Amino acid sequence: MNATPAKQGQKIKVVVVEDQPPVLKNQLKILQDAPEIEVVGTALSGEAALTLLEKQQPDVVLQDLGLPRMSGIEVTREVKKRWPGVEVLIFTIFDEEEKVIEAVKAGASGYLLKGATGEKVIDAIREVKAGGSVIQPRAGSCGTSACRKTRTLRPSRSRCRPASAKSRPSVRSPCARSRYSG
Repeated sequence: MNATPAKQGQKIKVVVVEDQPPVLKNQLKILQDAPEIEVVGTALSGEAALTLLEKQQPDVVLQDLGLPRMSGIEVTREVKKRWPGVEVLIFTIFDEEEKVIEAVKAGASGYLLKGATGEKVIDAIREVKAGGSVIQPRAGSCGTSACRKTRTLRPSRSRCRPASAKSRPSVRSPCARSRYSG
């Protein structure tokens, strides 16, 4: 798949990787509310996700970090190695700065905390599909070196565009000058 924005009327294909069935069910409910998103598969482990992606490459993988056996970081590395056009959006409870950096270094296009609203999750999927980056570290920690490092670890694949008035604070183009917030 490529990282270009979806054409008018074309759905963003998403695979959800989450090892906790109740959380997976909630994520699916959130995504069903977005008419431009189509969930094309789910997986309860990294290994199952890789098997699924051999058959069906989505535009975006919405993935937990805390997976059994194969970690979300390992899955991200493997996805980007095999299918570089598939965007990985991490959706996790881990808010440590080193996890954010590690995920971005592995090739993740975004990092959201599980407390994010459904609207933020949907906006983040749109943003990474369009070639942007989304980073939602701990609230108030974005003045730290981790956020500055994260911005320089993965160069933008998209064109720089100013953040519009409608932009959500945690969903910015990678070129936005304002600080990311949670």
